[in-house]
Amino acid sequence: MGTEILEIAKYVLPSLISLTAAILIVRMFMKRDEDYKKFEIAVKNKNTTLPLRLQSYERLTLLLERLEPSSLITRLVPNDLTSKDYQLILISNIKAEFEHNLSQQIYVSSNVWNSVVLVKNDLIKTVIMKGAELGPDASGLQLSRAILTHYHELETASPNGAALDMISMEVKSLF
Repeated sequence: MGTEILEIAKYVLPSLISLTAAILIVRMFMKRDEDYKKFEIAVKNKNTTLPLRLQSYERLTLLLERLEPSSLITRLVPNDLTSKDYQLILISNIKAEFEHNLSQQIYVSSNVWNSVVLVKNDLIKTVIMKGAELGPDASGLQLSRAILTHYHELETASPNGAALDMISMEVKSLF
C-alpha cells in the first residue's frame, strides 16, 4: 500500500506543481494586462483633461488679474458716483466676475480654488470697510483712492499675488 501511494504521488505531485506554476503565470499575465489597460485609460484621461485643466488655470489667472484692485478700478471709473453707489458697482462686478468662473473649481485643487475665493472675499470686505470708513458723503473717487492705498500699504503679498503663485506652482507640478 505504501508503494502504491508513492507511485501515485510520483505522478500527481509534479502535475500539481506544474498546475500551480501555470496558474501563477496566467495570473501574472492577467495582472500585467489589467495594469496596462489601466495605464492606457489614465493616459487617455490625462490627454483629455489636461487641456481642460490648463484652460481652467488660465481662466482663473485672468480672473485674478481682473480682480486686482488697480485693474478693477481702472475698468470701473467712479466718475460722479457717490461712495455708496461706487461700492455697489464694485461689489456687483466682483461677484459677476467670480460667478462667471465658478465652474473652474472642478479642474483645480481645493487649495487653488480656496485661494481664489479668499481673494474675492478679501476684496469685497475691503470695499465695504473702506466705504464705511469714508462715510456716505464721500465720492467714488475717494473710495477708489482708499482701496488702492489700502492694497499699496500691505506689508505682505497681496492675496492676488499669493493665489497666482499657487496657480503657477500647481501648473508646474503637472509637467
